[in-house]
Amino acid sequence: MSIELQANALVECFTKELPKMQFIPASDREGVKEHLVVMASPNKTRYEKVDSAVWLWKYFVDKSLRSVTTNLRGYDDLSNYFDQYVQYEYLLFALDNNYRDHVLHPVWVMLLGFFLRRNFPTFNSIRNTAMMEITDLAQDTTFAKETQNIFKGLEEPLWCLIALTHDLGYPIQKTRSANRVMSRMIDNFGFLKNADFEYGLNIIHQTALDRLLDILSSRIIFPKIGYIIARHQGGRFDFAKSIEKLDHGVISAYLLETHLDCICELPEFSGVSDLFLGNTKQAAQWMFFIILFNTIAAHTNKNIYWRVFNTMPTLLFICDELDEFSRYSRSSKTKEWNEVRCRTEVECQDDSFQMTFIFYESDIAADIQSFFKGKVDKIWKRFETDDNKITEIAITCRDVRIVPNVEYFYHKTKAKETITRTPGCSSEDVRVFLAGQKDLSQTPKVT
Repeated sequence: MSIELQANALVECFTKELPKMQFIPASDREGVKEHLVVMASPNKTRYEKVDSAVWLWKYFVDKSLRSVTTNLRGYDDLSNYFDQYVQYEYLLFALDNNYRDHVLHPVWVMLLGFFLRRNFPTFNSIRNTAMMEITDLAQDTTFAKETQNIFKGLEEPLWCLIALTHDLGYPIQKTRSANRVMSRMIDNFGFLKNADFEYGLNIIHQTALDRLLDILSSRIIFPKIGYIIARHQGGRFDFAKSIEKLDHGVISAYLLETHLDCICELPEFSGVSDLFLGNTKQAAQWMFFIILFNTIAAHTNKNIYWRVFNTMPTLLFICDELDEFSRYSRSSKTKEWNEVRCRTEVECQDDSFQMTFIFYESDIAADIQSFFKGKVDKIWKRFETDDNKITEIAITCRDVRIVPNVEYFYHKTKAKETITRTPGCSSEDVRVFLAGQKDLSQTPKVT
């Protein structure tokens, strides 16, 4: 059954979940609810909503960290960075015609995760991607079970931290777009030299980068007692390529690693031979941070793909793509912040996923084909269809602002992968469409 994603419904769902969240004191619930109500209110301005979003961001990042560590050194620096992030967003908004809000967005992604887990059984049981899937004997040890039980209690704060911090590196990636605007202006003054923003990672950063790559490629193996941390070398190289591209996911993970002092307290490891015995709490902490960094870094890494839905990385990726109903973007008419009028619907089974975007009453996303192409481009390589796991992915984009309505439909199964435009147009090969070699809107009608 398809479910519409509405701001009020997400807030109501999250509010019902609050009493179950052991890391949130009962005395704070009313304050959280008040800010959530502001976020969902159609009568509040974007600036009022931003104030509440900042409060919620800082509150849940703080409480999430406290659930896994007593060492909060670095949180204040992270909080200050987010304040700068909020101010810098106004500069990016002014310079980039296509810029969309990224302050309210992470809070809505957090709420979306709880909403999907409550409404779709697929997301109820999140697989632990930090554990190496080896023999049943290894997974069935008492030590592994105890560690898993501890980790289960950390899943909710882990998701909050993932959702709220996954785009912290976004300004670095977007500054390049801003630089192009400034370059065109400076070119009018022939006597001025223009030096582009360039980012370089010095040798002094190599230790932190190596440490991050080790964490991103780590998996935990459980022998009969204790645990071993092993690396997946192929994954390590994939993330190294992502760092070279300055993908904002892996840059966000790097920011967290360098700000949070508790990372320094985790035991160092240098390979499969390192065995840490008998500390289940330490193993659960390692799980927490491996999944935290891996999930954030993976959501923009095109080298990473999935065959199941019920993991933290796939949950983040899906929630990130679904958040269109609440986005603010730049109006093509007034050049001011404008709320996107988009009805978003989702339907999910264990092996299939359908997302639908219906645009109305807005000048945002006037070019529905470009919007649709962006969605498909992100998703078509990230999910692999398999007879026993994911069997179907579908995306529908419909524009009801014009008559007749225009609809684009992407459908992926193991047997085929096609894009169709309606009304009355034939299907198109996905690769040709994404390469821009053919405009689907000009496809001849079927006779």
